[in-house]
Amino acid sequence: MTSDNKSGNIVEHAGDQVPVSASESKIVLSDTRSLSTTGLSETQIQELRMHHAKGMIDLERKAHELNIDVRALDNTLSTMADQTKEVSKSGDSVTMSHSHDSSLGRTEVLMGNTEKAAKGKLSKSQTGDEDHTMKIVIIIAIVVVVGLIAAY
Repeated sequence: MTSDNKSGNIVEHAGDQVPVSASESKIVLSDTRSLSTTGLSETQIQELRMHHAKGMIDLERKAHELNIDVRALDNTLSTMADQTKEVSKSGDSVTMSHSHDSSLGRTEVLMGNTEKAAKGKLSKSQTGDEDHTMKIVIIIAIVVVVGLIAAY
């Protein structure tokens, strides 16, 4: 949105008006919210405006990152679905899994034309969980060896 403020400057930022002149008595935060600057010094008003502008930049950056992650996830899922469809058409069996952490959170996908895919259950490694079996076996072996040495 573009508008003229009291000083005649045109202000535009992602649909929100942001006053430029310190003579104005409020900072417009959104279409329905504003912050009164009555009683604040010129320096305090400028600091508030700077803080608001930095917040808006951070918000825009986060929205851009989320948009990129959404598009990447969409492309990944589309590719997996297309590949699954192609393999199925040829009469072969296929199970595909994909786990990914992004700004959207954790996404776990399992697709295919097999029983495993129909159940929809990911293995521990596919979900990102650590398998502690080897660590437990090693600890037990060490305890047994130490116990045998102590017995002699």
